[in-house]
Amino acid sequence: MRILSLLLILFVTCGTNVPAQNEAKPQKVFNAPNGKQFPAHWGQPPLRQTRDLRILPGGYGQGSGTLARWIQENLDKDAKDPGKAKPRKVFKAPGGKPFPAHWGQPPLRQTRDRRILPGGYGQGSGTLARWIQENLDKDAKDPGRGENNTANPEIKKLEKEIAEMKRTLTVAKFTNEGLGKFMYRLKKKETMLAQLKSSDNGTGKDKTPSFEEWVKGGKKIPKGLIFAGGSPWFNERTGKNRSPEQVYKMIFNKDPKK
Repeated sequence: MRILSLLLILFVTCGTNVPAQNEAKPQKVFNAPNGKQFPAHWGQPPLRQTRDLRILPGGYGQGSGTLARWIQENLDKDAKDPGKAKPRKVFKAPGGKPFPAHWGQPPLRQTRDRRILPGGYGQGSGTLARWIQENLDKDAKDPGRGENNTANPEIKKLEKEIAEMKRTLTVAKFTNEGLGKFMYRLKKKETMLAQLKSSDNGTGKDKTPSFEEWVKGGKKIPKGLIFAGGSPWFNERTGKNRSPEQVYKMIFNKDPKK
C-alpha cells in the first residue's frame, strides 16, 4: 500500500512538470539595419549576405541585395496570406463595440465615475472618455493615421506605381545619373500622392483649388509637400525659374487652364 502511494505521488509530480517543459518559447525578434523590427513570423534574416548596399523594401533602411530579396519574399507571402501575420489585438468598449486597432490599448487605470462615451462607445469612465476623444481628434487631424480606405482611383494608382518603383530600387542596378533621374521621378509621384491625400482625404471628391483661386490665395505650397531641390519654383535641370502655371501643374497635377 505504501509503495502504491509513493508511485501515485511520483506520477502526479511528473505530470505537473510536463506543461512547463512544453511551454512555447517566445519568438525572437530581429531588427533591420535601421533598427526597425522585422515581423516575428519572418524568422531569422539570412546569415550570409552580399556586400552590396541598396534601399531595402518596406521602409527597412539600407542593406544587402540578399536582405532585400528576403524582405520582399516575406512581404509577398504576407500579401498572399494576410492571416499569416499576427493580427493586432482589438480592444472593446464596455458596450462591446471594438475600438480601432491603431488606437492600441485603452488606459488600464481608470476613474470610477460613469458617463456617456464619445463616438457611440456606450458608457464608461471619464478616463476612457478622454482617451477616446483624444484618438478621435488625432484621426480627424490625420485621416491617414489608421486604416486608409481610399475611394479615389488616382490615389490607388499612384500608390501602386510608387510601390513598384521602390521594389525596382531593391533589384535594379543604376548609374549615378540614372539613379538621380529615377529618384526624381519617384519623389515627384510621392509629392503628387501627398497632395491628393491632403486635398480629398480619400473621399474621391476633388477639392483642388482652381488656378485663379490658388493665385488669389497667395500661391501657397500645400503643407507637407517635399520637392527635389527644395523648391518647386526653381528648375535645377534648366537653371531657370518656373512660371506659376508650371508650379500649379506640378503641385496639383492639373491643367491651370481648366
